[in-house]
Amino acid sequence: MTRRLFLASPAALAAEAPRDDYPVLLQHAERAIPRFLEQPIRPDPDMGFADYRAAVSAVHYLLTLYSTRASRYFRDAAVLTALHEAIRFLASQQNPNGTIDLGFTNFDSPPDTGFAVRSLLPAYRIYRAAFGSDNPLGDSEAALRRFFLKGCDSMVEGGIHTPNHRWVVAAALAEAHTVFGEERYRRRAEEWLREGIDVTPEGE
Repeated sequence: MTRRLFLASPAALAAEAPRDDYPVLLQHAERAIPRFLEQPIRPDPDMGFADYRAAVSAVHYLLTLYSTRASRYFRDAAVLTALHEAIRFLASQQNPNGTIDLGFTNFDSPPDTGFAVRSLLPAYRIYRAAFGSDNPLGDSEAALRRFFLKGCDSMVEGGIHTPNHRWVVAAALAEAHTVFGEERYRRRAEEWLREGIDVTPEGE
C-alpha cells in the first residue's frame, strides 16, 4: 500500500496493509481521531454552510477505527457519539433525489455523491465485518445505509459534469454492488466503463 492510497482511504489498511506496516498505519490513522472528537461539524461562519466532505472524512475515520479491534478506539463511547453526529449531519446534506451538493458550485451532483459513497463504503464494510448481526450504531446505521442506497439510485439515473467523473461514479456503483448486491449498480457502472477513455489529438 502506498502512502497516497492510505491517506486517501485509511479504511483500506484493514485489507491491504502488510502485517509489518500495520501498526504504523494504524497509529497514523488514530492521530486523526482527536480532531473529529474536538471539532464538531458545523457551518463555516463566512460561507454559511458546512462542506459535506467534512462529514465524509469524519465518518470514514471514526467508523474505521471504531470497527478495528487493534485500535485503541475500538468500541470507544466518545467515537460512537461523534459518529452519530457526523452521520446525522451527512444525512442532512442529501437532497430528496439522493444527490448531494458541493458548496456553491455543483448542485444535485451525482459525481459528488459518488465521491462520498466511494469514500465511505470501505469503512461500512469493515463495520459490518467487525460486528455482524450486532449493531452498536443503531438507527445511525440505518441512516447511513439509506444515504448509500438513495445516493446510488441518483447515480444510476444521473449524469456527470466532466468526463473523468465517470470513473468515480463507476467505482462507487461497483463498490455498492459488492456490498448490496444490486444488479442495477453493476450494469450502470459497466455502461460508464464501456465509454472508454477520452484522448485529445495532443495525447491528453
